[in-house]
Amino acid sequence: MNNEKITYQKYPSLQYESYAWDTPTQAQKDSIKNLVEILKAKYNLSDNDVYKHDDISPQKVRGKAKGLHEKE
Repeated sequence: MNNEKITYQKYPSLQYESYAWDTPTQAQKDSIKNLVEILKAKYNLSDNDVYKHDDISPQKVRGKAKGLHEKE
């Protein structure tokens, strides 16, 4: 268990014809932002402790978390 960092992943629909991920809705972006802020406050974390799944995943498919949480 990792007690120092958090990571998250949104499970979008993959469009197999174009091999592109669905664009997250504004509601999804807002929800992720709120969740990240709650977790940061609860566990005394900074933006440097938060990673998109794409940032740490060894898989080759990228872009699932694009636009969900941008570090300032």
